[in-house]
Amino acid sequence: MTHQKIKNFISTFGVFGSLASIIALIIIFIPKSNTLELSATTSLIENLTDYQLNDPDLKAKYFYKGDTIANLWKAVIEFENKSEETFVISDKLRNIIVDSLEFNMSEGVIMIDKKTISEDFPNNTKITDGGKSLCLNFEQWRPGEKLKMFIYFQVKDTVNVKDNIFIASENRPIVNGDIKYFYENGNEKVETNNYSFIPSQVRKVAYVLMIIGLGLVEVLFIIAMISSVIGYYRRKDWRRSELLKFNQFIIKYYKDSKEERDSFLNNPRYFYLWSKYDGEEYPELDIEYNVEKGISLFFAELFTLIGLVSITIIIIDLILLFP
Repeated sequence: MTHQKIKNFISTFGVFGSLASIIALIIIFIPKSNTLELSATTSLIENLTDYQLNDPDLKAKYFYKGDTIANLWKAVIEFENKSEETFVISDKLRNIIVDSLEFNMSEGVIMIDKKTISEDFPNNTKITDGGKSLCLNFEQWRPGEKLKMFIYFQVKDTVNVKDNIFIASENRPIVNGDIKYFYENGNEKVETNNYSFIPSQVRKVAYVLMIIGLGLVEVLFIIAMISSVIGYYRRKDWRRSELLKFNQFIIKYYKDSKEERDSFLNNPRYFYLWSKYDGEEYPELDIEYNVEKGISLFFAELFTLIGLVSITIIIIDLILLFP
């Protein structure tokens, strides 16, 4: 690969690297939501006592655990930590200000029983306030962990439980967080706050690739800067020891061509007939940032700094993605 091709490659790669650094900074500094979120999703709501008899003179009587009951409903409720942080109730690191989370039933809904379907973390649930609330107690609830359960409840005839059987509380038990209630109707729920819609695993992979890419760019920039500084002093030494002899050679060699003579005097960088010159060749650099003018080196240092800052921030943000 020729010197010129190497220079063009470094310049092109440097431009893309600089753009990548700037884009990385923009992505990192986009305001993103740090709000903690706990979701309560209700699904499969069914009336267990809504059975139509063919004979109007025939009546049915329902019992639940030995007790007579009317208008009995069942639903599946799934609680999930939708945040990227762990919910903590115990110890000084707690981010929930109450000893247990309380989920209040809608007006006219009375819970009479519950059965756990699956759970990803140790917890304890109990029905309180005469069936008007469900209390959930735990120590640590990690991101993505779920609690799924059946709940059995009675409903007044005038209440529509197809919307939601829970009612949002005015209290805010989660520090910088919310409890959100959903009714699952078969459609996937998608959150679109800033870039939080991107799954954390995808963001982790993207961050790792960005770190690798920016790291390579940083290596090239550092090599370029070191090479440029070394080349500057090599050429400075050459000018001190060879420039006078070189100018004398140019005047003699191009005595019949004023245009070429003037173009090479004091400017050995563009001279190409070094085989004709009886002396040390002007140092040729694979990577050159024209330190003599200073502008290119300044931008090289600036982009290097931007890249290092980008890598540092990305690594910090990547670490925070892990529970």
